Amino acid sequence: MARVNQRAVDAIRLALQRFPGLSAEGLPILDRNYAPLDPWVNYTQAQVHTAMDYLRVEQASCKRNKTLGSYTLKHRAERHVEECFRREIDTATLYVSNGAMIAAAIGLGFKVEPNDPGRSLNAMITVPKAVQ
Repeated sequence: MARVNQRAVDAIRLALQRFPGLSAEGLPILDRNYAPLDPWVNYTQAQVHTAMDYLRVEQASCKRNKTLGSYTLKHRAERHVEECFRREIDTATLYVSNGAMIAAAIGLGFKVEPNDPGRSLNAMITVPKAVQ
């Protein structure tokens, strides 16, 4: 049995409190019903963990606060992992869902706002500047 990543579980739980119905696809929208993120699924924990690690890297390079879309950040995290660990991990580990990115940002205490509430799966995430 895989080890539980408690920080990822806590981030998912916090995100689900803020956005009930948060799924791998992203924020809940009016005309679709996706399965909510399950904090006890190992690959969900791994995706949130990867997203949290990437957001810390993104924050370390920030000279000022910047707001980016969750979908953009999800792809940046995937590229970052691929560039850093190209030969050391399997391709399944490279994937980060939109919902995992949103949960990671909430878990880190970043400002997360729906892009278009009820109509868009995406969120706007403010990555705060690095503390000097």
